Amino acid sequence: MLRRIRRMTLVVASGLAIIAVVAFAADYAIFRLRVAKGWTPYGSVTVLHYDAVPQRNGKTELSSIRRRSKRASVRLFRTPAIRLAGI
Repeated sequence: MLRRIRRMTLVVASGLAIIAVVAFAADYAIFRLRVAKGWTPYGSVTVLHYDAVPQRNGKTELSSIRRRSKRASVRLFRTPAIRLAGI
């Protein structure tokens, strides 16, 4: 019985690992295809910056400093190589 549980756990873990690798590879390939073909592999994300200002009564007030639009790749996973290249 214990062998059967170990084997099933190994099969499930291996299956999940294979699915994760295939999903990552497909995501990366689609991103590179979009870059190579000149399609839009990028979108934009609005980033809000806030300051937390402590008040005398012990509460904290949040004030918005600035709103900025940043370029972001349209992907499921983000790789270090893409991050270092500024993409």
